[in-house]
Amino acid sequence: MENKDYIVALDLGCSSVKLALGSVSEDWLTVEDVVCEELASDGMSRGAITNRQTVSEAIRRAVLKLEKNNGIRISDIHTCVADKNVKCATHDYYVFVSNKDGEITKEDVNKLHDGMNNVTAEEGVRILERIPQCYRVHNGGQVDTVISPIGRFGKKLASTFTFVFGSEAMISRYEQTLTGLSPRLVPDTISAGPMLAIEATASSEDRELGCVVVDLGHDTTNLCICKDNIIRYVRTIPLGSHDINNDIREFGIPVNRIESIKRTHGNALASSITEDTAIKASSSAKRAALITTKNLASIIEHRLKDITKFIKEEIADSGYADQLQAGVILTGGGANLKNVDAMMEQELGMDVRIARPDMHVSPVDGREELLEQPEFATVIGMLQNAKNKRKYNNVEVIRSIGISTPAPAPREVKPTPTPVATPAPTVVKPTTPEPQPIVQPTPQPVVQPTPAVQPERHNTSAMDDEVESENNKNSLLEKIKSKTADIINKGSKEENTAKTETTEGGDIDNGGNIGLEDGDKAPKRGWLKRIIDTIFPVDVEGDEYDE
Repeated sequence: MENKDYIVALDLGCSSVKLALGSVSEDWLTVEDVVCEELASDGMSRGAITNRQTVSEAIRRAVLKLEKNNGIRISDIHTCVADKNVKCATHDYYVFVSNKDGEITKEDVNKLHDGMNNVTAEEGVRILERIPQCYRVHNGGQVDTVISPIGRFGKKLASTFTFVFGSEAMISRYEQTLTGLSPRLVPDTISAGPMLAIEATASSEDRELGCVVVDLGHDTTNLCICKDNIIRYVRTIPLGSHDINNDIREFGIPVNRIESIKRTHGNALASSITEDTAIKASSSAKRAALITTKNLASIIEHRLKDITKFIKEEIADSGYADQLQAGVILTGGGANLKNVDAMMEQELGMDVRIARPDMHVSPVDGREELLEQPEFATVIGMLQNAKNKRKYNNVEVIRSIGISTPAPAPREVKPTPTPVATPAPTVVKPTTPEPQPIVQPTPQPVVQPTPAVQPERHNTSAMDDEVESENNKNSLLEKIKSKTADIINKGSKEENTAKTETTEGGDIDNGGNIGLEDGDKAPKRGWLKRIIDTIFPVDVEGDEYDE
């Protein structure tokens, strides 16, 4: 997204506010979003602001919706005016060629344009556009009309410029409405509305052959004539499809039902109605308002004929009526009426086709409906016009545009399958509460032994120690028994031997002591002491044991 440039365009219509966001990448325009907010009937009239408060609220709602939908912040926009004061006029100007040999250079053309830029309008009028129509090279008595004069030879270079202008009071009111918002919106450019729909509906071939683009709006009808890829004529006619609604209302049809009835049952050619049926236009219990399909078609056709008559007069005044081989390109909300193109063909004597704003642009993925509605032609044409002039807006991107996937943070919360087959290590080790190990599992918890197994090993070892201790005790007792038996047997043998020796000739004292000389005292250590000394060979002094 950082490699893209962004454009924001505002079309302030009489019935709604349309705000569009476009992005330019590799010299191609993508329509990211278009939001539409309804405008109260007292806000605009014939393309002019009549209630600034009402218009400001509608623009503020549209801005908030566009910013919220796309995660952006905007501070400046491109916009247009299309009130009844938008007109055009031509003016001639010339300069002398600076080179002595008469070759026309880029500097000569710039000097001609600078002279046109210095032309000022009369009081109360603001110039919106200066469009060079053609160049004339004067060389003696010969005059050549050319598209590009650079490199040609002549003494004088002249041109005719078309000036498009509007009311200074209306344009200033528009600027104050935008800058008075909180936060304020700076109008980067203010263009003439009739010139913009052609950018989104006419091909290069249409513009070269000659075409007239008619934008049939709510309160106004914009007209733009193009020939040889140059805009020749623009005009705003103060009539629109709302005038058809006013005529239908005269038949007692409620205001809130008129638009839906017109779109559903309306027809611009009464002669095409083969079956005249009644349309219930209200639900009044006493008397329901009714209108037939034939009468409805007649009302629509008569009002559209009035609008078409003004269109025909403007085409004649332009001087290009016989040079429009590509015919009429019809767009705007009024183009949705059934058979409106067929009716205009009969009245104008020219080919008429309905166009949608899909020329030279593409919608963001999944938003094809943005280019299917003719009423978006002006606002999308404004995006294309700014892209061609490389006039981009300051757009602060808070999050990515045109990506259907959610932001990274919510993505981490969503459960994702992991390749670990045994969830036991995750349950036993609660020391990692973050969700990251779920998204990117590591094999370490699987390799390491779980704490649940370690207590089992500890219990087995304790049982082994207990058995070993018991075995040691049994072995000691057996050893004591064995040693005791050996000592007793040995003592018996010694006693018998002593008795035998005494009997054979040994001395026995009166005290019964055996083999001791007079005066020696026999020790009082008996067989128990010898058993203990044998088992525990450490001698403790002073201990005496009686037999």
